[in-house]
Amino acid sequence: MKGLTSKVGWLWVLLVWSAGLVGLLAWQEPVVRQQVLATSASEMQGELYRFRATLRGMLSTYENLPELLAQQPIVTEFLSSSRQKAELQPINRYLEHTNSIMGAADIYLLDQQGTTIAASNWKKPQSFLGRNFSFRPYYHKAKEGDAGRYFALGTTSLQRGYYFSYPVFQRNKLLGIVVVKVDLANIEQSWQSAFRHGAARLLVTDTMGVVFISSEKQWLFHSLGKLTAEQHNQLKQEQRYARRTISTFVQQVIPIGEDSASVFAELHKITLIGEFAEPHSSYLQQQLIMPEAGWVLHIWYNWDEIQQRVNETLLVYGLIAWVLLLVGLFIWQRYRTERQLRVARDRLETRVLMRTQDLMKTNRRLEQEIEERQYTEAQLRQAQEELIQAAKLAVLGQMSASINHELNQPITAIKGLTENSIVFLENQQTQLVAGNLQRINRLCERMGYIVAQFKVFARKTPGELATINAVTAIQSAIDLLNQQLEKQHISVISQLPENGLWVKGDSVWLEQVVVNLLMNAMHALINQTNGVINVSLVRVQEEIKLEVHDNGPGIPEHLLDKVFTPFYTTKGNGQGLGLGLAISQRIIESTGGCITVRNHAQGGAVFSVCIPAVKNG
Repeated sequence: MKGLTSKVGWLWVLLVWSAGLVGLLAWQEPVVRQQVLATSASEMQGELYRFRATLRGMLSTYENLPELLAQQPIVTEFLSSSRQKAELQPINRYLEHTNSIMGAADIYLLDQQGTTIAASNWKKPQSFLGRNFSFRPYYHKAKEGDAGRYFALGTTSLQRGYYFSYPVFQRNKLLGIVVVKVDLANIEQSWQSAFRHGAARLLVTDTMGVVFISSEKQWLFHSLGKLTAEQHNQLKQEQRYARRTISTFVQQVIPIGEDSASVFAELHKITLIGEFAEPHSSYLQQQLIMPEAGWVLHIWYNWDEIQQRVNETLLVYGLIAWVLLLVGLFIWQRYRTERQLRVARDRLETRVLMRTQDLMKTNRRLEQEIEERQYTEAQLRQAQEELIQAAKLAVLGQMSASINHELNQPITAIKGLTENSIVFLENQQTQLVAGNLQRINRLCERMGYIVAQFKVFARKTPGELATINAVTAIQSAIDLLNQQLEKQHISVISQLPENGLWVKGDSVWLEQVVVNLLMNAMHALINQTNGVINVSLVRVQEEIKLEVHDNGPGIPEHLLDKVFTPFYTTKGNGQGLGLGLAISQRIIESTGGCITVRNHAQGGAVFSVCIPAVKNG
C-alpha cells in the first residue's frame, strides 16, 4: 500500500509539472519568436551586405571600361573618319580582342542616332551591327554627355545584361557612344548552387520590383507587386524585358514590426500565389538598396524554417526544465539511496570479513596444489628428458658394432705404420718415417671426428629451443649412420639446400629424430639388396618439410595408426623397445611441428616432418 501511494504521488507531481511547463512555454512563445526573428534579421542583413559587395566588385570591373575605350585613338579616329566602311574590320577586331581580354558579354559603338556601327560580336549570326538602340535609356544618358548605366534583357540575344555607356567627344562634338554589356548569368548560377538545398533564397529587383536575378528560375521576370499602367508602358517603351508580360507572383506582404525604428522595420512576411508556392508558400524577407545600380537586393528565409527554429528553441527550454526536474529528483533519490547504502554497507562489511577468512583458507589450499603440480610437471619433464636420453643410448647400443668397426680400422692401420716406422728408423730412412707419421696423424684426426660425432649425439641437452640449421642436423645424422648403411648396402640419396633452412629447436634432438627415422628405414630394408633411402628437405610457405622415403615393403594399412604408439614395434626381440617413433613425435610436437607416415604409391613408407621455419639467423 505504501509503494502504491508513493507511485500515485509521483504521478501527480509529474502531471502538475507538465501542465505548468506547457503553460510557461505558451506564455514565452512570443518572446522566443522575437528572439528568433532578431537573429534571422542579423543573419539576413549580413548575407545581403556580402552579396552587395560581390555585385559591386563585379560591376566595378567594367564601370570605367567605356570611358577608357572612348579615349583610345583607334576609336576616335574611326568615329571621325569619312571612310568608316573601309576601316570597319580593324575596329571590329579591336573590340573583339578587348572583349576577350576583359571577359564582358559584348562591346559595341553607336553613332549619334543610336545605330551600331562596330561590335565585338561582328562575326556572330546575332551581331549588333546595324541595329538601333536609341530607345535605351543608356543611349540618352550618354548623348547628354554623362556615363550611363542600365539593366535590361537584350532584344537581340534575349540575355540579361548590365550596360555601361560613355560618350565619345572630339572638340566638344559628340562622335558616338561606347557601350559595354556585362552578363549576369554567372552570378545567378553561383546563387542557385549555393541556395539549392538551403532555407534562404536570393533575388534582385529593379526599382519597379521586377525580379531579373533569382536563385529560383520560376520567379524571374515577375514582380513583387502589381505594376501600374504607366509602369507597363515605360517597360514596353524601353523594351527592358523585351516583349515579356510582367505579372506578380506575390499574394500578400505583411510587415513584421509596427515600429519603423525597430530591428524588424525591414522584415516582411511574403506569401506567394498558388502556382509559385512550391517548394514553400511563405518567406521572411529583408531587402537592401543598391542605388548606384538602381537595384534592390532581397533575401528570403523559408517561414517554415523560422517557425521550426521557434519550436526547437521552445523544445530546448522544455528539455532544460525537465533536466532540472530530473536533476532535483536524482539528488533527492541519491540522498535516500546513500542512506540505505550506509546500512547495507555495514551489513556487507560483516559478511565480507567472514568470506575473506574463508577465501584465505581456500587460497592456501590452492597454493599447495599449485606447488604440487609444478613439482609433478618438473618430475615429468625430467623423466621425459631421461627417456629421450635412454632412447639415444639404446640407438648407440644398436650402433656399437658400427662404432667398433669405425675405430678398429684406423687403430689397425696405426699399429702397422708404427711397426714400419721402427724398421725405417733402424735403417735411417727418415723420409719414410715422416710419411708414416703424417698418415698416423690423419688417422688420429679421423678417429677424433668419429668419436666427436658419437659424443655429441650421446650428450644430454636441456632441450631448450634455439634457432638451428636443419640441414646441419640432418647431415650429421646421415654421417653418424654412414658405416651401418654401407655395411647393409643401402644407398642414401639426400636432397638438401646448400644454404640451409632455419627452424626453432634443439640440434641434438632433431638429429636424434632423423637417426630414428633412418634406422627405422634400415630395418625395413634388411632383406633387400638394392635398398635406397631418399632424404629431402624443402620449404613450403612458412614451414620446412623433411621426408624420409625408403623403397621397402611399406607398412600395412591397418598398422599405420599404431606406429607412433609407445612400446609398439614390429621388430624382433632385442631390436628395439618401440619408443623411437613415439619419442620423435614428442620432440617434433615440442617445436610446434608434426610428424606423419604414409605408404608411397610406388612402394615403401614415407615419414614426413613439418616444422615452422624462421628467417636465416
